[in-house]
Amino acid sequence: MATVFKRQDKRNWYIDYFDHTGKRISRSSNTTDKAAATRIANKLEAEVALRVDGVIDVRAEDKAKLATLPIKIHLDAYRSARTSKSGSDHIEATITIIEKMGFNSLGEITADKVNNYTLALGTEGRALRTIAAHIQAIKGFTR
Repeated sequence: MATVFKRQDKRNWYIDYFDHTGKRISRSSNTTDKAAATRIANKLEAEVALRVDGVIDVRAEDKAKLATLPIKIHLDAYRSARTSKSGSDHIEATITIIEKMGFNSLGEITADKVNNYTLALGTEGRALRTIAAHIQAIKGFTR
């Protein structure tokens, strides 16, 4: 059960509750009204119960959060994860391709946009092998 309390010298009410993993969370309700803080606490508990019961898919929720992060964070993570596994030329080429496509987040990478990009490469006169290499790089990055 969530606990609603006030900290010394603070205006807002605070909420303590346990998340779906059993970790204790303490956060401000951002309200000075105890009844509103209690409603917020009840809502948080209801959401935790939905996650525990499997109604809300936690993995899908995590993927959605990752999809909104800036692409630069993902590119840096890709670079650090792949450096020990493959040559740096391949890594830098993949990063250059993704940056050239102009995506701001992972959520923007769609099959249609990749298809349009590869069609544009074809109209520029690029070889089929080059286009295939770009597609392979994009697939490798999105995995």
